[in-house]
Amino acid sequence: MNKSPNRPEDYKNVSKNTENVFISYWGIWVILAALFIFFIIGISAYLPHTGEEIEVAETIKTPTPTFGEPGYVGSERCKDCHWREYDTWRSTLHAKFMQLPNDYTVISDFAKNNKLTTKVSNKSPKLAGKEVTTTMFKKDGKFYVKTIGPDWEFHDYEITKVLGISRRQNYISKFPNGEMHVL
Repeated sequence: MNKSPNRPEDYKNVSKNTENVFISYWGIWVILAALFIFFIIGISAYLPHTGEEIEVAETIKTPTPTFGEPGYVGSERCKDCHWREYDTWRSTLHAKFMQLPNDYTVISDFAKNNKLTTKVSNKSPKLAGKEVTTTMFKKDGKFYVKTIGPDWEFHDYEITKVLGISRRQNYISKFPNGEMHVL
């Protein structure tokens, strides 16, 4: 059976279907255009207006902050302005990653098993092939490492920071020139 419209009534049905598709097609476009206009109006409400910017700039005059020498100020100082980030960070292990040395933060044995003997590499200009012993010790409540310094002599370096937690730690010392080194 052939479905092509042969009778006048069939032409009216095809024309109604075409009109319905046409109306629904344009209806979608009208709705999309209205939504677009509302979207643009909504965005412009959040954009600053030139007059408001000038007025705000004239009424709020804060002095330029003065800063001292650049350097690490510590996490407690950061908390003043960034308290949300500080509170989130404080409950993680990252907060304990670098700490001051004390009996609770240092896990190494600075009293009994406190020596490390190593053979110096042949690439070393002064001590090639020799065995060198580094010693960790505690004196007057402070932690020290006696090891070879940049001048190829033994020195006692005070531990100023503990780097790491749990079973793996490194110790940081401040050298006389101000540099910090991991011992």
